[in-house]
Amino acid sequence: MNKKLQDRLTIESIMANFDFFKVHQVMYTLNWCWANSVVADQPPSIKQLRQEARRLLGNLLACPKLYLTGSGGFYAVRQGADITLAFVLEEVGTDSF
Repeated sequence: MNKKLQDRLTIESIMANFDFFKVHQVMYTLNWCWANSVVADQPPSIKQLRQEARRLLGNLLACPKLYLTGSGGFYAVRQGADITLAFVLEEVGTDSF
């Protein structure tokens, strides 16, 4: 299988298993809006959430040296051969204290 097809299948698998509805509910509850939202002062739609996640995953897979990319609460992460999509509300690391 060529890399382009493998990347596409990876993205589709992640997209099919990620709960975008749950993310949308959280963003709506918190009134979490993106600066570039189509409708000002409203959380992004599920379609917009899916588009952003797909963009981040595509960028991650297109650049072998990239291990982390994120925007709007989403993070796409590469750890070896594993690719992860996450939506993060809170995060603390040792560099935080």
